[in-house]
Amino acid sequence: MLDIGAWAEFIVIALLALIIIGPKDLPKALFTLGKWVGKFRDFTYTAHNTLTMISHPYDDEADLKPKPSKRTTSSKPKKPKSNSET
Repeated sequence: MLDIGAWAEFIVIALLALIIIGPKDLPKALFTLGKWVGKFRDFTYTAHNTLTMISHPYDDEADLKPKPSKRTTSSKPKKPKSNSET
């Protein structure tokens, strides 16, 4: 279930933003905030990938190779060995 306290905080923040920024400029402010959040996410994604590449420089080669499967399927059934062949 939803926490009532979280919704109350959201409503208070929304009302404060509406009062402080005003209804005319609120969409522009939210658009700008969205752009900043997008840039921040892009920055953190790039930083994370760069740090991963620095800390594990040779893991790229292992990631490119196909991993062997545990099950092998064969189109032909295996022929059982006979005991007479000695």
